[in-house]
Amino acid sequence: MSVLVLLIGIIIVYVSWDDISKYAKAHRKGCRAGCLVVLLTVVAFVCFDAVMSEKEKAAEKARIVAEERQKQEAEVRRREAEVRRRKMNIEKIKTFALKEMPSAWETYQSVQSEIDVQNGKIEDLANSLRAFGRVPEQDEDFLRIRGLRDDMIRIRDTLWKKLEDAYFAARKFEAAPTNKDNKELLKKALEDGIGEADAAARKFKEMRLNK
Repeated sequence: MSVLVLLIGIIIVYVSWDDISKYAKAHRKGCRAGCLVVLLTVVAFVCFDAVMSEKEKAAEKARIVAEERQKQEAEVRRREAEVRRRKMNIEKIKTFALKEMPSAWETYQSVQSEIDVQNGKIEDLANSLRAFGRVPEQDEDFLRIRGLRDDMIRIRDTLWKKLEDAYFAARKFEAAPTNKDNKELLKKALEDGIGEADAAARKFKEMRLNK
């Protein structure tokens, strides 16, 4: 914008230069007045350019702020949609598991509850160590306790995978109930899920006894 205004000013002065020169020669006394007019014209252009530049900057800033706000709102909507989707999926697995393999779901809930408890205790321990100037990640007992929690997470995730496998096996069986292969697939998936739940329950019990 500044370049455009400056260019327009140069063009006006260039086009009018002959007239300005003639006027100055014919009216030497009015030369000063003519120069003043030119100067005021240039100043007017500069002021106009400054005002337009500020408006452009303000408009650009407003555009950037609006775009950033839109991005933030879109990210919030995406996260909310993801949370809703996960809740719906959990509810589907829960409903299925309570009907077909309640022991597996009970084990899953027990492990998840213990993980939640351990997360809180680990955070408290880490804060206590830091309060005394110690680094949690350099404390052997802290690392051991966190490792046990991580083992629980692996048990939970493995069990959840088995629950998902059984759920989808049931959906496939419903889609083609006369297919013998799908019936066997469902049977095996349920057995694997229950077996994994039993193994997880035993492992979970051992971990609690050995604390």
